[in-house]
Amino acid sequence: MSGKKLEALRLPKVGTGQNPILSSDFGSQKPMFPARLNTREFPPAGAHIALAGRADDGEFYFCKDDRSGQPIRLREFVFSSLAQEVGLPTPGFRVIEDDLTGETFFGSRRLPSTASDAAKKRFLRTERRDELGRHVDFPGRWLSQLHIFDMFLDNWDRSIDNIIALEDGSRLRLCPIDFAAAELANAPPDRFPVAETETVTVAKLLRIVHGFFPDSAHQMLTKIGAVPSAVFGSFFEGLPFEWTDQRERDSLCDFWASQRLGYRIDALRSKLDDGQVL
Repeated sequence: MSGKKLEALRLPKVGTGQNPILSSDFGSQKPMFPARLNTREFPPAGAHIALAGRADDGEFYFCKDDRSGQPIRLREFVFSSLAQEVGLPTPGFRVIEDDLTGETFFGSRRLPSTASDAAKKRFLRTERRDELGRHVDFPGRWLSQLHIFDMFLDNWDRSIDNIIALEDGSRLRLCPIDFAAAELANAPPDRFPVAETETVTVAKLLRIVHGFFPDSAHQMLTKIGAVPSAVFGSFFEGLPFEWTDQRERDSLCDFWASQRLGYRIDALRSKLDDGQVL
């Protein structure tokens, strides 16, 4: 993790009255048919995306392709679908086609209500406690659920940059983006991101400010375990042929339909109970 990102979370506290209340009830749905690019633009500086552009549905998308031999488009689509299924809504997403080149991309919709990076960091570095000195429920419970979701997916790259905040009047709302580093298909049942990864490093810093709620983390594991294998398999339906890494798809579907799903959840519950997830 870079010193710049660590410093962003170690800034002095801001008074709680200076920040809007955040809510996590942002929802989105993904159309099952592709949109076509009308414009191709360079992505924002530093973004790990192939291009940005407006599609024929009138929306602006950040578009990803596969990199370094990794099925990034497949992972983004499937795990974004799973996140929505368990109550961690992401921005709207869909398959994006470029008629000029024949390329297809995973497209994540840019939301006009996205808060500034400064507003998001101001919220995330601000401690909030109730009259008894306890951490308030939000965003601590939401962050606890997101962390255990990433741990389950073996997603080692949950940075502050891939948690976005949305403006909603006087409130902000949080939602996750970017599941490209989720290596669930290749993970042994008891392997999870370790302390040196971005996911754990950032979560430890956020825990200092917002606390960690093991009961909320357990609740997320229950939600994951309750997703039927048929529903999980449906996340792959309608994806372009060139996105299908058959080995990764078969591994994920077999995992979800077998006892390995329960083994992984139980192993993560054990680490939760022993205080080893952070």
